[in-house]
Amino acid sequence: MQLNDATRGQAYSAVALLKYRAVKFDTSGTLVYAGAGDRAVGMTMEDYPTVGTLVTYYRMVGGWLHTVSGSVAVGDYAKIGADGVVVVEASNTTPTAFTIGQIRVARATGLPVEVEKV
Repeated sequence: MQLNDATRGQAYSAVALLKYRAVKFDTSGTLVYAGAGDRAVGMTMEDYPTVGTLVTYYRMVGGWLHTVSGSVAVGDYAKIGADGVVVVEASNTTPTAFTIGQIRVARATGLPVEVEKV
């Protein structure tokens, strides 16, 4: 078995994908948005409007840009919400098993926010 330690990977899309969203593999091995409670395999950094497109996704190491749902503040703990967007944890100061990182810059809904992996 070969270990894949690259910072990015590629797979075909099962749906149209927007940039700065979390993605996961579906049961066919194609990429779809990660949802609430899912573990994402990576992030998109550009739009892929056509189904079946070869997508480059970036593994979540260090910091990355992510689309946010709702307003976030610096230091909030964040997790994946519906459609691959970031949402604040139920208690923004307490990480859970679903926490993917902490917010580095305050932002409003729909804007890209920098998330640092914890």
